[in-house]
Amino acid sequence: MHSPSAPRVSVVVPLHQKGIYLSRALQSIFRQTMEDFEVIVVDDGSTDDGPRILREIVDARLVVHRQDRQGVSVARNRGVSLARAPWVAFLDADDEWLPKFLESTLRIAETSSGISAAFSNLWDYPTRRPLLSRVDRQGPLVSDYFTTLVRNDGIGMSSSSVIVSKAHLIACGAFADHARHYEDMDLWARLAWTGEVGFCEESLAIYHSEVPDSASKNVRDGIRPYPAVLHTYEEWNTKQWIPERLRESSRRYANWFLAWNVMELAHQGLREEARQRLSSTQWRDSRNPYLWKAKVWTWLPTAVLRIGRRVRRELRSVPKDNQSLRS
Repeated sequence: MHSPSAPRVSVVVPLHQKGIYLSRALQSIFRQTMEDFEVIVVDDGSTDDGPRILREIVDARLVVHRQDRQGVSVARNRGVSLARAPWVAFLDADDEWLPKFLESTLRIAETSSGISAAFSNLWDYPTRRPLLSRVDRQGPLVSDYFTTLVRNDGIGMSSSSVIVSKAHLIACGAFADHARHYEDMDLWARLAWTGEVGFCEESLAIYHSEVPDSASKNVRDGIRPYPAVLHTYEEWNTKQWIPERLRESSRRYANWFLAWNVMELAHQGLREEARQRLSSTQWRDSRNPYLWKAKVWTWLPTAVLRIGRRVRRELRSVPKDNQSLRS
Protein backbone atom coordinates (compact mmCIF):
# COMPACT_ATOMS: atom_id res chain seq x y z
CA MET A 1 0.00 0.00 0.00
CA HIS A 2 1.22 3.51 -0.73
CA SER A 3 1.03 6.34 1.75
CA PRO A 4 -2.28 8.29 1.82
CA SER A 5 -0.26 11.42 1.04
CA ALA A 6 1.45 9.83 -1.94
CA PRO A 7 0.29 10.84 -5.45
CA ARG A 8 -1.52 8.43 -7.73
CA VAL A 9 1.07 8.83 -10.50
CA SER A 10 4.74 9.76 -10.64
CA VAL A 11 5.83 11.29 -13.95
CA VAL A 12 9.51 10.74 -14.77
CA VAL A 13 11.20 13.08 -17.25
CA PRO A 14 14.83 12.31 -18.15
CA LEU A 15 16.65 15.45 -19.25
CA HIS A 16 19.89 15.94 -21.14
CA GLN A 17 20.51 18.96 -23.36
CA LYS A 18 16.81 19.39 -24.17
CA GLY A 19 16.27 22.73 -22.43
CA ILE A 20 14.83 24.29 -25.56
CA TYR A 21 11.89 21.86 -25.41
CA LEU A 22 11.57 21.39 -21.65
CA SER A 23 8.97 24.08 -20.96
CA ARG A 24 6.66 22.62 -23.61
CA ALA A 25 6.90 19.14 -22.07
CA LEU A 26 6.37 20.34 -18.50
CA GLN A 27 3.46 22.59 -19.45
CA SER A 28 1.76 19.61 -21.08
CA ILE A 29 2.11 17.71 -17.79
CA PHE A 30 0.82 20.53 -15.60
CA ARG A 31 -2.18 20.97 -17.94
CA GLN A 32 -3.42 17.42 -17.25
CA THR A 33 -7.09 17.01 -16.36
CA MET A 34 -6.12 15.11 -13.20
CA GLU A 35 -3.92 16.78 -10.60
CA ASP A 36 -2.88 13.98 -8.25
CA PHE A 37 0.63 13.45 -9.58
CA GLU A 38 4.25 14.38 -9.00
CA VAL A 39 6.83 15.25 -11.64
CA ILE A 40 10.37 13.95 -11.24
CA VAL A 41 12.88 15.50 -13.62
CA VAL A 42 16.22 13.73 -13.63
CA ASP A 43 18.79 16.16 -15.03
CA ASP A 44 21.41 13.86 -16.48
CA GLY A 45 24.34 16.27 -16.67
CA SER A 46 22.72 19.04 -18.76
CA THR A 47 24.87 22.06 -19.55
CA ASP A 48 22.28 24.02 -21.53
CA ASP A 49 19.32 26.11 -20.38
CA GLY A 50 17.45 23.19 -18.80
CA PRO A 51 18.72 23.62 -15.21
CA ARG A 52 17.84 27.33 -15.24
CA ILE A 53 14.32 26.62 -16.48
CA LEU A 54 13.82 24.09 -13.69
CA ARG A 55 15.00 26.58 -11.04
CA GLU A 56 12.38 29.09 -12.19
CA ILE A 57 9.41 26.71 -11.86
CA VAL A 58 7.44 27.07 -8.64
CA ASP A 59 5.22 24.03 -8.21
CA ALA A 60 5.12 21.74 -5.18
CA ARG A 61 4.61 18.73 -7.45
CA LEU A 62 8.01 19.17 -9.12
CA VAL A 63 11.03 17.20 -7.87
CA VAL A 64 14.42 17.75 -9.51
CA HIS A 65 17.32 15.35 -9.19
CA ARG A 66 20.67 16.26 -10.73
CA GLN A 67 23.43 13.80 -11.53
CA ASP A 68 26.51 13.47 -13.69
CA ARG A 69 25.87 12.18 -17.19
CA GLN A 70 25.09 8.46 -16.95
CA GLY A 71 22.66 7.82 -19.80
CA VAL A 72 18.90 7.77 -20.23
CA SER A 73 18.37 4.30 -18.73
CA VAL A 74 20.12 5.24 -15.49
CA ALA A 75 18.22 8.53 -15.42
CA ARG A 76 14.84 6.83 -15.81
CA ASN A 77 15.71 4.21 -13.19
CA ARG A 78 16.75 6.95 -10.80
CA GLY A 79 13.41 8.65 -11.36
CA VAL A 80 11.60 5.38 -10.64
CA SER A 81 13.56 4.97 -7.40
CA LEU A 82 12.39 8.42 -6.29
CA ALA A 83 8.76 7.83 -7.31
CA ARG A 84 6.23 7.71 -4.47
CA ALA A 85 3.24 6.60 -6.54
CA PRO A 86 2.23 3.04 -7.49
CA TRP A 87 2.09 4.07 -11.17
CA VAL A 88 4.93 5.67 -13.13
CA ALA A 89 4.49 7.51 -16.42
CA PHE A 90 7.38 8.55 -18.65
CA LEU A 91 7.70 11.58 -20.91
CA ASP A 92 10.77 12.47 -22.95
CA ALA A 93 11.72 16.12 -22.57
CA ASP A 94 11.23 16.83 -26.29
CA ASP A 95 7.73 15.31 -26.50
CA GLU A 96 4.40 16.31 -24.95
CA TRP A 97 1.00 15.07 -23.82
CA LEU A 98 -2.54 16.09 -24.54
CA PRO A 99 -4.51 17.05 -21.39
CA LYS A 100 -6.33 13.73 -20.91
CA PHE A 101 -3.29 11.47 -21.14
CA LEU A 102 -2.85 10.67 -17.44
CA GLU A 103 -6.56 10.47 -16.69
CA SER A 104 -7.28 8.12 -19.59
CA THR A 105 -4.30 5.78 -19.27
CA LEU A 106 -4.59 5.55 -15.48
CA ARG A 107 -8.29 4.65 -15.77
CA ILE A 108 -7.35 1.72 -17.99
CA ALA A 109 -4.32 0.74 -15.87
CA GLU A 110 -6.44 0.48 -12.73
CA THR A 111 -9.10 -1.81 -14.25
CA SER A 112 -7.19 -4.97 -13.26
CA SER A 113 -4.50 -5.91 -10.76
CA GLY A 114 -2.79 -7.94 -13.48
CA ILE A 115 -2.04 -4.95 -15.71
CA SER A 116 1.67 -4.13 -15.84
CA ALA A 117 1.38 -1.19 -18.23
CA ALA A 118 -1.07 0.85 -20.29
CA PHE A 119 -0.35 3.06 -23.26
CA SER A 120 -2.13 5.40 -25.63
CA ASN A 121 -1.86 5.93 -29.32
CA LEU A 122 0.39 8.87 -30.24
CA TRP A 123 0.58 11.49 -32.93
CA ASP A 124 3.60 12.07 -35.12
CA TYR A 125 3.78 15.86 -34.96
CA PRO A 126 5.08 16.71 -38.47
CA THR A 127 2.57 14.51 -40.31
CA ARG A 128 -0.37 14.85 -37.86
CA ARG A 129 -0.86 11.10 -38.17
CA PRO A 130 -1.39 8.54 -35.40
CA LEU A 131 1.50 6.06 -35.33
CA LEU A 132 -0.56 3.00 -34.41
CA SER A 133 -3.02 1.78 -37.00
CA ARG A 134 -4.18 -1.59 -35.65
CA VAL A 135 -4.33 -2.85 -32.07
CA ASP A 136 -6.51 -5.89 -31.42
CA ARG A 137 -8.10 -5.75 -27.97
CA GLN A 138 -10.35 -7.61 -25.61
CA GLY A 139 -12.00 -4.75 -23.77
CA PRO A 140 -9.21 -2.41 -22.61
CA LEU A 141 -6.54 -5.14 -22.85
CA VAL A 142 -4.26 -5.76 -25.83
CA SER A 143 -4.94 -9.26 -27.15
CA ASP A 144 -1.31 -9.96 -28.05
CA TYR A 145 1.26 -7.21 -27.61
CA PHE A 146 3.88 -8.79 -29.89
CA THR A 147 1.42 -9.26 -32.74
CA THR A 148 0.61 -5.57 -32.32
CA LEU A 149 4.29 -4.69 -32.69
CA VAL A 150 4.70 -6.65 -35.93
CA ARG A 151 1.52 -5.18 -37.41
CA ASN A 152 2.61 -1.63 -36.59
CA ASP A 153 6.23 -1.70 -37.79
CA GLY A 154 7.59 -2.26 -34.29
CA ILE A 155 5.61 0.56 -32.67
CA GLY A 156 3.77 -0.10 -29.41
CA MET A 157 4.50 1.30 -26.00
CA SER A 158 6.89 4.23 -26.10
CA SER A 159 8.81 6.29 -23.56
CA SER A 160 6.31 9.14 -23.99
CA SER A 161 3.01 7.24 -24.17
CA VAL A 162 3.05 4.68 -21.35
CA ILE A 163 2.14 4.37 -17.70
CA VAL A 164 3.56 1.37 -15.82
CA SER A 165 3.07 -0.38 -12.52
CA LYS A 166 6.10 0.46 -10.38
CA ALA A 167 5.92 -2.95 -8.72
CA HIS A 168 5.88 -4.77 -12.08
CA LEU A 169 8.66 -2.59 -13.43
CA ILE A 170 10.97 -3.31 -10.51
CA ALA A 171 10.11 -7.02 -10.53
CA CYS A 172 11.10 -7.43 -14.19
CA GLY A 173 14.36 -5.52 -13.86
CA ALA A 174 13.60 -1.91 -14.88
CA PHE A 175 15.60 -0.32 -17.72
CA ALA A 176 18.86 -2.06 -18.66
CA ASP A 177 21.55 0.36 -17.45
CA HIS A 178 24.08 -0.91 -19.99
CA ALA A 179 21.84 -0.33 -23.01
CA ARG A 180 22.25 3.01 -24.77
CA HIS A 181 19.78 2.55 -27.62
CA TYR A 182 16.32 0.93 -27.86
CA GLU A 183 16.52 0.11 -24.15
CA ASP A 184 12.86 1.01 -23.79
CA MET A 185 11.75 -1.69 -26.26
CA ASP A 186 13.52 -4.24 -24.09
CA LEU A 187 11.62 -3.15 -20.98
CA TRP A 188 8.24 -3.03 -22.74
CA ALA A 189 8.75 -6.64 -23.87
CA ARG A 190 9.51 -7.77 -20.31
CA LEU A 191 6.44 -5.94 -19.00
CA ALA A 192 4.27 -7.61 -21.66
CA TRP A 193 5.67 -11.05 -20.75
CA THR A 194 4.96 -10.54 -17.03
CA GLY A 195 1.53 -8.87 -17.05
CA GLU A 196 -1.44 -7.67 -19.08
CA VAL A 197 -1.10 -4.54 -21.22
CA GLY A 198 -3.87 -1.97 -21.58
CA PHE A 199 -4.44 0.33 -24.54
CA CYS A 200 -6.18 3.69 -25.02
CA GLU A 201 -7.17 4.16 -28.65
CA GLU A 202 -7.09 7.96 -28.46
CA SER A 203 -3.86 9.61 -29.59
CA LEU A 204 -2.95 11.42 -26.37
CA ALA A 205 0.82 11.79 -26.73
CA ILE A 206 2.68 13.86 -29.32
CA TYR A 207 5.93 12.47 -30.67
CA HIS A 208 8.16 15.19 -32.10
CA SER A 209 10.02 13.23 -34.76
CA GLU A 210 11.27 16.50 -36.22
CA VAL A 211 13.51 17.12 -33.20
CA PRO A 212 17.15 16.42 -34.16
CA ASP A 213 19.82 14.58 -32.19
CA SER A 214 17.63 12.36 -30.02
CA ALA A 215 18.85 8.83 -29.30
CA SER A 216 16.05 7.29 -31.36
CA LYS A 217 17.21 9.28 -34.40
CA ASN A 218 20.92 8.52 -34.00
CA VAL A 219 20.46 5.38 -36.05
CA ARG A 220 24.03 4.52 -37.02
CA ASP A 221 25.30 4.33 -33.42
CA GLY A 222 22.12 2.70 -32.18
CA ILE A 223 22.01 -0.27 -34.53
CA ARG A 224 25.59 -1.50 -34.24
CA PRO A 225 25.41 -3.11 -30.77
CA TYR A 226 23.36 -6.29 -30.64
CA PRO A 227 19.88 -5.10 -29.56
CA ALA A 228 19.05 -5.57 -25.88
CA VAL A 229 15.56 -6.83 -26.66
CA LEU A 230 17.03 -9.70 -28.71
CA HIS A 231 19.42 -10.60 -25.89
CA THR A 232 16.44 -10.69 -23.53
CA TYR A 233 14.32 -12.72 -25.94
CA GLU A 234 17.10 -15.32 -26.24
CA GLU A 235 17.43 -15.60 -22.47
CA TRP A 236 13.71 -15.70 -21.69
CA ASN A 237 12.97 -18.12 -24.51
CA THR A 238 15.76 -20.49 -23.43
CA LYS A 239 14.61 -20.41 -19.81
CA GLN A 240 10.96 -20.77 -20.90
CA TRP A 241 9.93 -17.63 -19.07
CA ILE A 242 7.77 -16.41 -21.94
CA PRO A 243 4.08 -17.27 -21.36
CA GLU A 244 2.90 -20.02 -23.66
CA ARG A 245 0.21 -17.87 -25.27
CA LEU A 246 2.88 -15.34 -26.33
CA ARG A 247 5.65 -17.70 -27.47
CA GLU A 248 4.76 -17.80 -31.16
CA SER A 249 4.09 -14.06 -31.48
CA SER A 250 7.27 -13.28 -29.50
CA ARG A 251 9.25 -15.46 -31.90
CA ARG A 252 7.74 -13.64 -34.89
CA TYR A 253 8.53 -10.28 -33.31
CA ALA A 254 12.13 -11.29 -32.54
CA ASN A 255 12.59 -12.31 -36.18
CA TRP A 256 10.98 -9.06 -37.34
CA PHE A 257 13.26 -7.03 -35.07
CA LEU A 258 16.34 -8.91 -36.25
CA ALA A 259 15.35 -8.26 -39.87
CA TRP A 260 14.76 -4.57 -39.13
CA ASN A 261 18.15 -4.29 -37.44
CA VAL A 262 19.91 -6.01 -40.35
CA MET A 263 18.19 -3.75 -42.89
CA GLU A 264 19.15 -0.65 -40.90
CA LEU A 265 22.77 -1.79 -40.92
CA ALA A 266 22.52 -2.18 -44.70
CA HIS A 267 20.97 1.29 -45.08
CA GLN A 268 23.90 2.74 -43.15
CA GLY A 269 26.39 1.09 -45.49
CA LEU A 270 27.37 -1.57 -42.93
CA ARG A 271 26.56 -4.49 -45.21
CA GLU A 272 29.26 -6.84 -43.94
CA GLU A 273 28.06 -6.33 -40.37
CA ALA A 274 24.51 -6.91 -41.56
CA ARG A 275 25.37 -10.22 -43.23
CA GLN A 276 27.36 -11.36 -40.21
CA ARG A 277 24.53 -10.59 -37.81
CA LEU A 278 22.02 -12.37 -40.00
CA SER A 279 24.14 -15.49 -40.38
CA SER A 280 25.31 -15.72 -36.75
CA THR A 281 21.90 -15.52 -35.07
CA GLN A 282 21.16 -19.18 -34.38
CA TRP A 283 17.48 -18.93 -33.41
CA ARG A 284 16.35 -17.07 -36.54
CA ASP A 285 13.56 -18.60 -38.62
CA SER A 286 14.97 -18.99 -42.13
CA ARG A 287 11.42 -19.17 -43.53
CA ASN A 288 10.46 -15.79 -42.10
CA PRO A 289 9.60 -13.38 -44.96
CA TYR A 290 11.09 -10.41 -43.09
CA LEU A 291 14.44 -12.19 -42.93
CA TRP A 292 14.32 -13.01 -46.62
CA LYS A 293 13.78 -9.33 -47.33
CA ALA A 294 16.65 -8.44 -45.00
CA LYS A 295 18.95 -10.87 -46.80
CA VAL A 296 18.18 -9.19 -50.12
CA TRP A 297 18.80 -5.77 -48.55
CA THR A 298 22.34 -6.77 -47.54
CA TRP A 299 23.27 -7.27 -51.20
CA LEU A 300 21.69 -4.12 -52.66
CA PRO A 301 23.90 -1.03 -53.17
CA THR A 302 23.61 1.44 -50.30
CA ALA A 303 22.77 4.27 -52.70
CA VAL A 304 19.75 2.36 -54.03
CA LEU A 305 18.50 1.67 -50.50
CA ARG A 306 18.83 5.31 -49.52
CA ILE A 307 17.00 6.55 -52.60
CA GLY A 308 14.14 4.13 -51.88
CA ARG A 309 13.96 5.25 -48.26
CA ARG A 310 13.98 8.92 -49.21
CA VAL A 311 11.08 8.41 -51.61
CA ARG A 312 9.06 6.54 -48.96
CA ARG A 313 9.71 9.26 -46.38
CA GLU A 314 8.61 11.99 -48.76
CA LEU A 315 5.38 10.14 -49.47
CA ARG A 316 4.69 9.76 -45.74
CA SER A 317 5.71 13.28 -44.74
CA VAL A 318 2.66 15.10 -46.09
CA PRO A 319 0.57 16.29 -43.10
CA LYS A 320 -2.87 14.74 -42.87
CA ASP A 321 -4.44 18.15 -42.26
CA ASN A 322 -3.77 21.37 -40.39
CA GLN A 323 -5.58 20.44 -37.22
CA SER A 324 -4.11 21.38 -33.85
CA LEU A 325 -2.98 18.48 -31.73
CA ARG A 326 -2.95 20.39 -28.45
CA SER A 327 -6.67 20.95 -27.97
